[in-house]
Amino acid sequence: MSGAHEVSEALVFLANVPDRARAKPIAKRLISALPKTPFFKVYPTAACYGLDVLYFAPSPESFCRRLIANEAIAHALDFLATQRQADGRWPITWDPPGLAALSEWRGISSLKVLKTLKAYGRLKF
Repeated sequence: MSGAHEVSEALVFLANVPDRARAKPIAKRLISALPKTPFFKVYPTAACYGLDVLYFAPSPESFCRRLIANEAIAHALDFLATQRQADGRWPITWDPPGLAALSEWRGISSLKVLKTLKAYGRLKF
């Protein structure tokens, strides 16, 4: 696999194959290799673009959740909760092609963040 995006697609496939006995160890190997994979953010606080652990486990019921350390999930959730901006939305970590795309993608990103925070019981309202 050449990057975190490809790993994520492979994990979607593995989450849905009927042969669970074969899928789980392969998924475990892919998850354990993520820290050295391009476009994976080991630390969610890094300012660069990349996918973090919550991309692979956006809810406690996610296929990959049990393969990711509790501490990594907690750290990513803590950081995510601090990133809400003054307008109530969350930032994106890539350069959009224009202002309209920025606004649209911040909305999409914010909905995804809210869904993740709710799934992990981190919403205060």
